[in-house]
This record gives sequence, structure tokens and C-alpha cells, in this order.
Amino acid sequence: MIKERSYSAKAYFYPDDGSVKILKGSLIKVNDAMANKYPEIERVRKELYDSEVLCDTEEGAEFAQDYLFTSSRETALSSTASLILYGSRNGKEHWKTEDGNPIGMLMQKENS
Repeated sequence: MIKERSYSAKAYFYPDDGSVKILKGSLIKVNDAMANKYPEIERVRKELYDSEVLCDTEEGAEFAQDYLFTSSRETALSSTASLILYGSRNGKEHWKTEDGNPIGMLMQKENS
């Protein structure tokens, strides 16, 4: 879960392959002024709008359906956190478990 100010997202993290499924109803930050600074995030958002995964609501941009993100890197945690919070983010710090602990902390425990 990511929760900051007026936007929040819930997701499932699949540690076996590093994918992240963002759940329907998740709200993400909208900041048109940042589009030039983060063109990759803007490209992904446009694709999600075009495929009707994201839609505009009174509260902001919302996932209209569950969506699975994969990554060729270690995990999709950082790319999805960056998408939701609109900027470069460390997903292991920003994604949290239901009890509020960063996912990275949980991953460290499992690897030790």
C-alpha cells in the first residue's frame, strides 16, 4: 500500500517474479507540470489512459481495473511507486505492508 495526502494505492507484490498488481480504485498523483521532467512516467500513464486502465475522477487519476506491472529489473516496486507518486521513488521504501512496514524491510528478513 502507498498512502500519501489525497492519493493511495493498494497492490499485490509477487516476490517470485517481482511483479506488482495495482488494484482497481487506486488513486495516483496528477502533476502535469512534471511531465517534461519524467517523460518515461508520462509515457506509461498515457498508455494506461489510452487502454482505459486509468481514468479521471473527481478525486484524481484512478485505476479503473487491476493492472499487473512486470519489470526486467529486480522488481516492479520502484517503477510502480514512481508512477503513483509521480517522480523517482524507491519502491522498497514507499510500498508498505498492511501493518505499515516498508516492503524492503520484509524482503531483507526473508533473505537473511
